[in-house]
Amino acid sequence: MTLTGDCPETGSAPGHRPAGPLRLERVACPLCGARGEAGARQVGAWRIARCSGCGLAYLNPRPAVAELPRLYGADYFTRDISDAAEDLWRLTPAEETARVAVQSRRLDLIERFALRRGRLLDVGCGPGYVLAQARARGWQVRGRELSEWACRYARERLGLDVRPGTIADETRDDGLYDVIALYHTLEHLPDPLPALERARALLRPGGRLVIEVPNYGGLDARMFGDRWEGLRLPYHLTHFEPATLRRLAERAGFRVLALETDLPRPLLEGWVALKASLGRPPTADRCPRTTDHRPQTTNHARLLESAGGTGGSISEAAAVGSRRSAVFRRRLRRLAARWLPGRDMTLVATT
Repeated sequence: MTLTGDCPETGSAPGHRPAGPLRLERVACPLCGARGEAGARQVGAWRIARCSGCGLAYLNPRPAVAELPRLYGADYFTRDISDAAEDLWRLTPAEETARVAVQSRRLDLIERFALRRGRLLDVGCGPGYVLAQARARGWQVRGRELSEWACRYARERLGLDVRPGTIADETRDDGLYDVIALYHTLEHLPDPLPALERARALLRPGGRLVIEVPNYGGLDARMFGDRWEGLRLPYHLTHFEPATLRRLAERAGFRVLALETDLPRPLLEGWVALKASLGRPPTADRCPRTTDHRPQTTNHARLLESAGGTGGSISEAAAVGSRRSAVFRRRLRRLAARWLPGRDMTLVATT
């Protein structure tokens, strides 16, 4: 099957558009292998099917695997939502440092769950900004990236060990990495389940997997419809919701530690505007996120006992109050994750 003419793109964020015919292929569900469909959605020239077996949404037909490198030229990484191209090679050191610094939120989450600062593999690392931030914090870093252009930029401009390919090309010893991260990468992969199975083999016992993907079931997706920037067709081959992302990780042999979602875009922008009006500009690591930690239990009696019961000191009582407040916030975020799911979601799992 061939799509004739220039490659159309759907979604509000433009990117690289390869010229010429694009060869397509029909596929089974990437999660359960079923071919039955419980419906489909037509978005421009593209069709998103819903699996009748597991409920996963995925592009079908989609660009053939051999066509994927054509989709990720330099333009894919150098165009913003205004479609204005920029030359990353001409960034000043200060501008480049700022781009690395905005990845602090992602590193904060990794270090909240990681057992130690050890070896980090970023799959689909793009120009390498997450890796540069991690290296600055003392991690030993390595990246994989499908785009040859991005690999060259990461190596020559940032001095990073980034090599072309996907996680399937990672042939180093099993059990080597402490953390494997896939930031907005899994939705681009033609075979997400084998990718996560390979990630599990590469992780040390107790290692952490971190995945960030657009939330196809979020309020943003429903509000913006075919103009939702998380669609990015045909680049995004699979469209995950919390249930299908969790199911994929568990099927690959992982135990899910947390599933977080940010706030819907209008609420997030409102929060940013409020902070700015109060003279407290928000930083990347303080942006609100909603959390679904499951399983998660809290024993309040145990918290009181740890503080010495009612006879504890003022500082111990304050610690108990702080813990109770944290428990309340987690429960509130868990409710928000259910009722106010945002554009992106992050899953953290362990082997």
